Amino acid sequence: MALESSFECYIDSRNDKYLSYLWNKLSYSVIDLTESCEVFSEVKVLMCFPDYFLDISTVRRLPNLRFILSPTTGVTHLDRKLLSRSDIQIIKLDSSSPDIQKIRSTVELGIWHCIESVRQTSSHLVFESSLYARPRFPCDTLQGKNILIVGFGRIGRQMASILTALGGVVSGVDPRGREPGSTIPVFENLECKKLSQLLTTIELVVIACSYEGYAVFSKDVLNRLPKGCSLVNIARGDLVDEKALVQLLEQGVLERYCTDVATNSLLKMGDRFLALTKLGKLVVTPHIGGFTEYGLKVASKFVGAKYIEKSSSN
Repeated sequence: MALESSFECYIDSRNDKYLSYLWNKLSYSVIDLTESCEVFSEVKVLMCFPDYFLDISTVRRLPNLRFILSPTTGVTHLDRKLLSRSDIQIIKLDSSSPDIQKIRSTVELGIWHCIESVRQTSSHLVFESSLYARPRFPCDTLQGKNILIVGFGRIGRQMASILTALGGVVSGVDPRGREPGSTIPVFENLECKKLSQLLTTIELVVIACSYEGYAVFSKDVLNRLPKGCSLVNIARGDLVDEKALVQLLEQGVLERYCTDVATNSLLKMGDRFLALTKLGKLVVTPHIGGFTEYGLKVASKFVGAKYIEKSSSN
């Protein structure tokens, strides 16, 4: 399919705040897909951020849509089956790309969550000069902590390097094993017999694995974690049985859950959610891991270049 040489791309008005971060080799036009029922037959390429779900009613109003550019690694904001049936291709980030490897945004936030899990900095912020005082008891530290990183891909490896530099004793879980030359022990899965003994001493679990359709941290796995263990999740909320997790936090079995990827189920727990956040047992950020100016610029350039390459070869 031959496309225009101008490589024009469209963006929904709900995403126009991102325009200044987009790659300048594509030209962009803003359309309003919110209230209008207008059909946009000229739209062949749509830049789509995860601020809203692209559903069938929207796709029907874009009859000539052929490409969706999503500057993200995950595409839960897109109905992939619907788009496949409609012969619409998704161009998204490839985490193995050298350019994407340079983005540290999610890793950076993940490290903050790890620090928060032991130091509880958010509960010690000073908003009035009269409240400037050290807490009654000293906080903990990552140094010397037994840390298990589940998922040793790009993000997991980068976090392991930083946590090791901070004095953490790091182990990993990934079916691909460890990288050549690495001294960090990496186990095949959470059921591995060699991991069983280590699991009883783990103090912090970092979840950085991909989602395969089920909760890796089921009720059974959570119950196997030692008392006082904390979890940091920078991957996906569905990887954790949040109902079981909240119960263990309330019972004081698990110490703390810090996450950038809470599901609606967790957010809608009402008083239970509020009580745990006030106690510092639950720390939630609104999926801002990769949401940085630098990350957006690199990601939009990557998907834009992939689109030009694909369209030019057709």
